[in-house]
Amino acid sequence: MKAELFAVEIRTARFETMLAWYQNVLQLKVGIRQAEEGYALLVGEGYRIALLSRNDAQQGQAIVSLAIEVDDFNVWREHLNSKSIPLVTSENPEDFRELKLTDPDGNRVKLFAWKGEEKRTAES
Repeated sequence: MKAELFAVEIRTARFETMLAWYQNVLQLKVGIRQAEEGYALLVGEGYRIALLSRNDAQQGQAIVSLAIEVDDFNVWREHLNSKSIPLVTSENPEDFRELKLTDPDGNRVKLFAWKGEEKRTAES
């Protein structure tokens, strides 16, 4: 039997703000949008995030933490800096680098790249 994660679901009372943020900042594409249901499935390279419009969701709950592996750390850092996104850059002793930011509802988003993978990508 096989099972795999389909999507991470994020409940939000600020659906349109969150939708725009994930599209503009993380460059996700809308795969499915059901406005009347308050649902959008956002698609990235190898992952999906579903936004659910819920009036009972509270801003600043920060109940979701996303870790997204990226292929080019420097390109993503430049992209986020160009959008004036507040972020923290860190080097991890486990041989990866991270960009830490938060979405409009306060959920943590980490973009990371393995140092060895970046070297291989640059050599290709």
